[in-house]
Amino acid sequence: MSEPEAEAAEPEAEVPPPRRKKRWRVLGVLAALLLGGLLYVWFAREELADTVIAGQMEDLGLPGTWQVESVGTGTQIISNIVIGDPARPDLTIKRAIVETTLHFGLPTIDKVTLEEARLYGTYKGGQLSFGKLDSLIFAKRDGQKGLPDLDLALIDGRARVETDWGLIGAKAEGDGNLKSGFVGALAVAGPQMAFAGCKADRASAFGKVTTAAGKARFDGPVRLQSLRCPGQGLALGTSTVQLGVELNETFDAAKGTYALNTGALGWQGYRAGKTEGKGDFAFTGRELVASYALTGSAVDLGGAGASTLVLEGTLRSEDKLARFNGEGKIRGSNLRGGKTLIDTLAGLETSGEGTLLVPLAKQLRAALAREERGST
Repeated sequence: MSEPEAEAAEPEAEVPPPRRKKRWRVLGVLAALLLGGLLYVWFAREELADTVIAGQMEDLGLPGTWQVESVGTGTQIISNIVIGDPARPDLTIKRAIVETTLHFGLPTIDKVTLEEARLYGTYKGGQLSFGKLDSLIFAKRDGQKGLPDLDLALIDGRARVETDWGLIGAKAEGDGNLKSGFVGALAVAGPQMAFAGCKADRASAFGKVTTAAGKARFDGPVRLQSLRCPGQGLALGTSTVQLGVELNETFDAAKGTYALNTGALGWQGYRAGKTEGKGDFAFTGRELVASYALTGSAVDLGGAGASTLVLEGTLRSEDKLARFNGEGKIRGSNLRGGKTLIDTLAGLETSGEGTLLVPLAKQLRAALAREERGST
């Protein structure tokens, strides 16, 4: 066989298919689809966020309206939030800013900022309620209890609670981790309160709120312009209690200290010009134990009086605050006969005119006046 015939007899070499080109085409299509999907998600992010929020609100049983202002890779802003009946809402928030970061591909909330939140509630018949929020606030939960591990910035937050005694308003601001590290201010006011036949004017509290190790603490003054209880014969002038109280993790127990300074006090014929005192207390949610050291000045007990009267001791509750008992001691200085004794002696001088009662009454009254000076 000649050389040309041999070459003709050899089979032709096969040309390999263009696999790389097909692979690149497939990858290009996938990349285009992915990019298109990402672009769709990005441009439709507000609508998607609205859908997600609606689903979460439905799961929580909270009817409401809101506006998704913007959604970014690390910040989401929701505005004009209204929970409950729009005509009488339970909660409104002008703007909520949620800052998130990705951890293992899942978004994690780093911080929440609430601007101009307004909370509305009632306290009727011993029951506290915030309307549609009750199912969320008072729900029983398993696992970790107490304050959440969340950074919160509260800007101009306010609350209004209608009670059986009157209207109570509150304002709060602060920033930090709710579980530990939050620092803020709280102001509470009850312009006019009425309860158990008593009327209190301009009751208020203002102080610093902090959290540490899951516990919340309040430090500040509680003030009262006046208190009147005609049926009990009780009247109290302008008074202040400097309070330092720490709540436990579940908010059902408290302990703290107090220092009080009251104006004129009158009760069933007894009177004191002013009262100062201090002590500590512990409340478990069922029982109360408190110590006291009170000093009253210009005290009139009807049958006797004193320049100063000091009460020191301990007070304890029983049967879920149904009864109280205590123990302590009392001491006074510059003791004097009260109005009742003086009037009695004066009456003897008048009614016993012409008898030995007159000089005896006069001598007794003079002896009492002489012995009262510097007495204890």
